[in-house]
Amino acid sequence: MVVSMQRAAAGRVLVRREIDQLLDRARHLRTRDRMLLEAVYRDGRPLSAVAADLGVHPATAGRRMRRVLGRAQSTLFAFVLTAQEAWPRRRRAVARLAVLEGRPIRMVATHLGLTQHRVRRELDLIRAMHDATARRTFQDPVREAGADFGLDLGLDVGSRVGRGLRAGTGTGTGDGCRGGAGGGRGGGWGDGTGAGTDAGTGAGT
Repeated sequence: MVVSMQRAAAGRVLVRREIDQLLDRARHLRTRDRMLLEAVYRDGRPLSAVAADLGVHPATAGRRMRRVLGRAQSTLFAFVLTAQEAWPRRRRAVARLAVLEGRPIRMVATHLGLTQHRVRRELDLIRAMHDATARRTFQDPVREAGADFGLDLGLDVGSRVGRGLRAGTGTGTGDGCRGGAGGGRGGGWGDGTGAGTDAGTGAGT
């Protein structure tokens, strides 16, 4: 019963960790949205019964549930929860009403005594900070991996160049550092014996 109810509400079954996280975030939702999530995911009530209590069709309750889930599980929601304490009071208020509680811009503007344009600018700034944080979170592991790859590549190339320089000290007449010390055609990156693998232009003497 609980599994089928969760699938109907969320489109998939949430694992226990996700449910705990969801119920924790529900504390920041509007009262009606919080009660909806708690009724389904904490109390285990069927969505149809919750819809009857709300006086709406089950399909309407399901759409509302999906909207609330999408907002509460979003990375923007999580970003606001973790970053808002460092923001100016007005920005925190806009984030709480618009992002966490999902209120329309017009309602947020009226409640805070701001213009809708000001609210939109604050939301644009919040989203820009969220996007920048997300990019840094993604790029840091990539940058570290790239640095490791570059180090490995540099060591490998340096090792091969060193071998080539040592090979070029023989008496062969191969081109540049490729000459071998023994007979045969000039080698590639030789190993000091004149037995290089690439075709050279000079012959060993």
